Amino acid sequence: MVLAKRILTSLLLLWLPTLALAKPAAVKPAPAKTAAKPTAPPVDKALAKRCADPKRHDTRECVQLRASQNSAPPKGKAKDERPPAKDAKGKDKAEKKSAKDDDDKPKALSAKEKKQLAALKTTCADKKKAKTAQCKKFFADEQERADAAERAKLKKLCADKKTAKTAQCKKFAAAEKKKSQTVSVCGRKYGVAKKNEKVGSFAKRYRIAEGTLRSWNALGTTAKLKAGKRYLVAKSPHDGVTLKGGVLLEGDDEHFIIQRPQRGWGKPLLVDAIRIGVHATQRQNPLMPHLIIGDLSKEGGGCLPPHKSHRGGIDADVGLYFRGAHQRKWLGGATPDTLDADRTWQLLRAFLATGKLQFAFIDYSLHQPLYEAGLRAGEPEEHLKAWFQWPRPIENAHETIIRHLAGHDNHMHVRFVCDNDEQCLLPDEAKARLEHARIEMLGSVAVEAHRPREALHRQGAPAVPAGMP
Repeated sequence: MVLAKRILTSLLLLWLPTLALAKPAAVKPAPAKTAAKPTAPPVDKALAKRCADPKRHDTRECVQLRASQNSAPPKGKAKDERPPAKDAKGKDKAEKKSAKDDDDKPKALSAKEKKQLAALKTTCADKKKAKTAQCKKFFADEQERADAAERAKLKKLCADKKTAKTAQCKKFAAAEKKKSQTVSVCGRKYGVAKKNEKVGSFAKRYRIAEGTLRSWNALGTTAKLKAGKRYLVAKSPHDGVTLKGGVLLEGDDEHFIIQRPQRGWGKPLLVDAIRIGVHATQRQNPLMPHLIIGDLSKEGGGCLPPHKSHRGGIDADVGLYFRGAHQRKWLGGATPDTLDADRTWQLLRAFLATGKLQFAFIDYSLHQPLYEAGLRAGEPEEHLKAWFQWPRPIENAHETIIRHLAGHDNHMHVRFVCDNDEQCLLPDEAKARLEHARIEMLGSVAVEAHRPREALHRQGAPAVPAGMP
């Protein structure tokens, strides 16, 4: 027995190291559950089509649509995750090129504009009506559109290296270079003299009086011009206008802010009209977002690119009020659906009350809602008909104060009259009218078709000063 126990003990001692060194069997981990790929929400095609319109770009439904599209994962695996190439100033080259290409493309016409042009084409086909100012402008616009389309076509053709060396593309490149040399940012136009060209023939070519050409370029009695040299052949109507006695319009977060404060200089009349008018409007709507003010003039006045005017401190780009509580940081496009017509009309009515408003350029699509806001406020319809271009045809732009001008759907361009007064102060009675241009029925509809204006100033409201336009 003793011997058997010893043998068993020795065998156990031999086996224990072997058991310690043996590796356990590998356990296969449970397969990880793969997360389901997020799928993009279905896109409403009708909404996407509506949001393609730049005028509806900032509406709530379009902002939400873009947000949902941006949050959706990209289809397929991206081959290159590197950030886009940027130039020396840190700007996206692709974005810069795309913006430049968009500027070169001729502007597409809306269905409404196409219909209006078709009607004009029929009208101007008559030889008697073809000589009218309206038809002459139509023919000039048609030629301009045709030239823009031809230029875009040639630019696309000549972008190809194979066709860039053809005679047609070389001629196009030379014309583009010449064009860049002849037009100035501030509305001045220059002509380039040909070899051995005389002053008279040069003046005839650019349709300018020879005496004016000599005066503008200090030519004296010179007979011939230097080949390749630029000579001034046209000026802006605002050329040489400066700002004397200008004051700075200072914004605040409560009533209004200015996009570029360094461009907020103007005559005292303009500055006071904006400041008092906006304050009066905001006091009656204290919980609504404040207004955005664009450019007035720079200190001292003069050319202010890209504007043709804005030189003498009597022009201003005043923003529009929008519905909702969303606060904008810059001028944004408005539509009849997004425009707060009542508040915008209240401010516009305050400007009219000064008796110094020469005109207000606003896109034609916004005239009707502003007109109807005036009716809701109790403004006599005969006043509105005298002030608004609408519902007159879109071409009749120079007979009323509130006129159409393309590109003014995100602000109104207002100009005030100074009566040749260098100080250009706003009279005290005009200030009083500004403060009393009240509208107490914002957003409501009057029972009467033409509610008397006195009804808006009941319940202890201050009396309306005499002479209110």
